[in-house]
Amino acid sequence: ADPDGLSVARLWLNGRYHSIDKSAPFSFNISGLSNGNHTLMVRTKDRRGNSLDSETITISVQEARPYTEITSPENNTEIELGETLTVTVDAFDPDGIDAARLWLNDQYHSIDKAAPFTFTVADLSEGNHTLMVRTRDNRGNALDSNEITVSVKQRQQAFANITSPEGGEALI
Repeated sequence: ADPDGLSVARLWLNGRYHSIDKSAPFSFNISGLSNGNHTLMVRTKDRRGNSLDSETITISVQEARPYTEITSPENNTEIELGETLTVTVDAFDPDGIDAARLWLNDQYHSIDKAAPFTFTVADLSEGNHTLMVRTRDNRGNALDSNEITVSVKQRQQAFANITSPEGGEALI
């Protein structure tokens, strides 16, 4: 704070003049920075013309990387024969996602064109099945999820054994 009041603030980006703001509170918008480190410094001027530089800070810009991940079911999940399976997917791409496609045992199964991406799989046969999701961004680039395995087991039949009395034994 300056007792004479600040009249202007200038932003310096990577040691070069970037922009000016002439009304407090001062703020700046920066866009289009490349990946990597960048320095920022603000030079203010009070109403008497005195200048004061802020501390120079360094910021790091990292591009958001696209990803596609099956979030449910977990790998090696077991379900019973006849049970319906719901597959949920978390996906991000800075270019936007056009669609997600589910692959079951290396065969195309279905498509979902709107997030959150969810698929329903019914009538799985007994045994192990692999699931994978492929997303396409709005530029046509594909990205595959992790592959997971789901095991379908025959439902165990309930049974009862009579252990006492033994067969042919007389009850008194």
